Amino acid sequence: MDLLYFAVPTILIITGIIMLMIPTSTVFAFKTKTASKNERTQEYCNVLSARIMIALGIIAAVALVLTRNAETGLFGFSDMGDSVMPIMLTALVVSLPVVNFRCRRKFRELFDKEKNGENDLK
Repeated sequence: MDLLYFAVPTILIITGIIMLMIPTSTVFAFKTKTASKNERTQEYCNVLSARIMIALGIIAAVALVLTRNAETGLFGFSDMGDSVMPIMLTALVVSLPVVNFRCRRKFRELFDKEKNGENDLK
């Protein structure tokens, strides 16, 4: 198995750790309209996203190690390492709306104002 397969899980883990250490960072940040509502929502979304990224990175690395001797992959890929990456990246993309939903649920008062037509400038 090529060590290059471990690049994406390593990047996810390192980025997640940075986001946990600096949850208000603007460089390493979960940037959506929901997260950008204010500093509290940005911090919450960054921490939640960081935890997901770290978990996915660890799961992908473990899956790569456990399947290093597999000769065939899933979904028509020739190597198991080629199968793990699309699965992990799909899980990462699927986590985006989950983080937004959890943020809107936690800070319901901020988003209820928006839904009712009120703005934050009052």
